[in-house]
Amino acid sequence: MSVVRQYDNRVGVTYIYEIIEQVDPVTQEKTKHRKLIGKIDKETNEIVPTGKRGRKSSGKQPRYPLPQKDQTEYEIMYKDARAQLQKAKERIDELSQEVEKLNRKQEELCSWIEEGRQIIKQE
Repeated sequence: MSVVRQYDNRVGVTYIYEIIEQVDPVTQEKTKHRKLIGKIDKETNEIVPTGKRGRKSSGKQPRYPLPQKDQTEYEIMYKDARAQLQKAKERIDELSQEVEKLNRKQEELCSWIEEGRQIIKQE
């Protein structure tokens, strides 16, 4: 079982679904069934149950509170992303230098070929 968020562009609402995976004993095929849990309230960032069975009565807390990531987790993710970006930039610089070397070598070879052609024409 897993919980999935899905944003609906038409309405502008994020819905929360519970995914239940089952295996058919005869065909051994996996099937996934999705059950709507609720939608996320934009102001409080909480899951509000929807449907007849899951309507929120006054004074009750939502059944599934959203997990909150603390600031340090985001800082770690940010630092990791910055490090990966720096490595990618360094690799791009290395590859750019290699491309320049190859272009110079290609020009040199083309000039040799052209000299050879002119020598052959003179003979």
